Amino acid sequence: WQFSAHTLTAATNSLIDNQNLVKKVNFTREVVPLAAFGYPCVALAIGFVILIVVHLALGGHLGPGLLWLPVILGLQFAITLGAALIAAAGNVRFRDVGYLVSVALVLGFYASPVFYDLDWVLAAAGAGHLPARLLTLYLCNPMTELLEAYRQTILEGRSPDLWLLAWPSIFAAVTLPTGAIVFR
Repeated sequence: WQFSAHTLTAATNSLIDNQNLVKKVNFTREVVPLAAFGYPCVALAIGFVILIVVHLALGGHLGPGLLWLPVILGLQFAITLGAALIAAAGNVRFRDVGYLVSVALVLGFYASPVFYDLDWVLAAAGAGHLPARLLTLYLCNPMTELLEAYRQTILEGRSPDLWLLAWPSIFAAVTLPTGAIVFR
């Protein structure tokens, strides 16, 4: 979650923060929001190493499901890049987009299974404690499925359930080209 949040925040403001560079030098403008991925990618790599070391130190194991990690990372990268391109272009036109992105990221943090398991939400819906409409809205967040897929591959050591990757794949296939078109 932190990778997407930091990247999206930095990319949203990247064109505004580098407006002198954008105005004076002729280059592909998509590079500016894409450069916002640098630091979060390094932090993500360090975080993964620490997570795996701690997981192994606490008696966990790594299974063949870890081979799905590049697929899950790729989907998250594509979704984040598409959203970053849309937000960066929108922030140039309407400066309030940066504030809206910040608020959306806070809401998204609590609407994603970062500190709780997706099974708890599904159990609450199955027991009638969560209306079906709210569950549907909750599952529209592609990070919900991606975070659960991360949990299954790293912590449980198994391949993720394929239904967890279906919606993020569709969302990435729509968001990335849309972001490129909107940015242009």
